[in-house]
Order: sequence, then C-alpha cells, then structure tokens
Amino acid sequence: MSKEKTEEIKQSRQKPLRTPGHIAVRKYLKEARQYAGITQESLAARLGWRQGDVSKVEIGERRLDVVELIQVAREVGFDPCDLVNAVDKAVPKSGKKRQARKRPAP
Repeated sequence: MSKEKTEEIKQSRQKPLRTPGHIAVRKYLKEARQYAGITQESLAARLGWRQGDVSKVEIGERRLDVVELIQVAREVGFDPCDLVNAVDKAVPKSGKKRQARKRPAP
C-alpha cells in the first residue's frame, strides 16, 4: 500500500474536532487558562507536556481523554463538571428521545 493511501485511510478514521461540542471544549479550556493567567508554556510544564501539545488541544488538532481533562482542570483551577455543563449546552439536541439507562453502582 502506498504511503499516500495509508495517510488517506488514517485521516478518514479521525473524528472531526469541529463539532459544536468540540468547539465549546476548546473555547472553555483556552478561556479558563487565560482567565487564570497561565501561559501555554506554564500549563505544559505543569502537566509534563510540550507547549505545542497545549496549543494543539486549543486549536483542535489534539483530543483530551477524561483523565487528561481532569488534570488540566486541576492545574488551571476549574471544576470539570462546569466544562461538561457548558459543552452540554453547546451540543445540539437530537429530536429522538432516549431511554435513560441505570448506571451500575460503584
């Protein structure tokens, strides 16, 4: 398989980071960091990342997993639940009713 075809397949598997929810996450993270007076360089150092990693998250080239999100929230000083609520408001509601599922007890 050619290098070009491999790259094309790889890119087709990537999920877009331009949805309203992803845009809301990026905006919240950047604004929270700036409000706290923390530079990308400083946040990266606190997290053990490179400055470019923080930048990629903020411009939508890199996703955060849940654990990373909690780490960023702690370093920046916001409650991750506030971020989830902000994103929930930004994500368009579908017309479908979903039946609530019971969560297993911890």
